[in-house]
Amino acid sequence: MYELFNRAYVRDIFREDDFLIEEKINPLIGSIGNREFQELLKRYEGASFNKGIYRIVRYRDIPHWIDCIASIFPDFSKRIVPFGYDWLGRFFCLDLERIVNSKPLVLLFSGFTDEVMEIPTNIVEFHDIIFKTHL
Repeated sequence: MYELFNRAYVRDIFREDDFLIEEKINPLIGSIGNREFQELLKRYEGASFNKGIYRIVRYRDIPHWIDCIASIFPDFSKRIVPFGYDWLGRFFCLDLERIVNSKPLVLLFSGFTDEVMEIPTNIVEFHDIIFKTHL
């Protein structure tokens, strides 16, 4: 899981407290319930990649990011779980209303263009296939 993403993106070096290392994993991550989401946060919570081009959110910041996204896109407030954002300010979220093979698909939110794009992949495919070839 996330092997192709891990090969294509280099984690930026920051102070240790800028991201959680495996020994310090937040026990609340499990409350989301999606194994792939849990694994993403377990490996990369708070980390940025390729000199800041992409960052994985911290678990504790998810409610804040939901509020921020919902302030622009209120119809999505109850159906998203943010997991990352890029240098352009676009947010990537699990869409809890679009499920394929028991896995939520990805939504992209762009505050600059007020667009929401439905990405037809789950979180692992997004990182290992789509994200690797498009950013």
